[in-house]
Amino acid sequence: MLSMKKISKEDWLTTALTALSTQGEEAIRIDKLCKELSVSKGSFYHHFKNIDDFIVQLMTYWEKGMTESIIETTEKEISFDKKVEKLNELVSKEDHEMEVKIRAWGLRNEKVKKLIEGVDLKRIEYLKGLYLQQGNKNSIASDFATLEYALFVGLQHVFEASSNQERVRLSALFQQLLNSYAK
Repeated sequence: MLSMKKISKEDWLTTALTALSTQGEEAIRIDKLCKELSVSKGSFYHHFKNIDDFIVQLMTYWEKGMTESIIETTEKEISFDKKVEKLNELVSKEDHEMEVKIRAWGLRNEKVKKLIEGVDLKRIEYLKGLYLQQGNKNSIASDFATLEYALFVGLQHVFEASSNQERVRLSALFQQLLNSYAK
């Protein structure tokens, strides 16, 4: 028998992201999440209209945590170099396996794919803004942002979570190359 404990919307979302990271999209099933949280389906429907609503809210929660909050924290720094340093520090601490699993899910779910595309655009625009702050022309800033983001996504797929150091090292090397070409 399932317990009658109170579960918040955030409990649902964090549990789902953890399950997604460790088990993949198959874990994003109402019955599996209920079992994980030891609650009934009524708890799920108290917070979400249906599974589609849940997916949208889950992806929005992921975007806030893995994009918006990182940008907000990074923007507290004053100089370009400090912002880049802070951005790399924050991103290196994140769950890259979850990002890989979310992208894999997006290959099979059109709604998830569209939400990922929005996050990608937001991230690239932020990087472009940093390159503009550095004094680069708009077209160069746009190209640098796209290349850096493509490297970031690619490295997530090439290196396992245990290879975070290698991702950080290669990203720093790429940044040095861009800086030598910049402006």
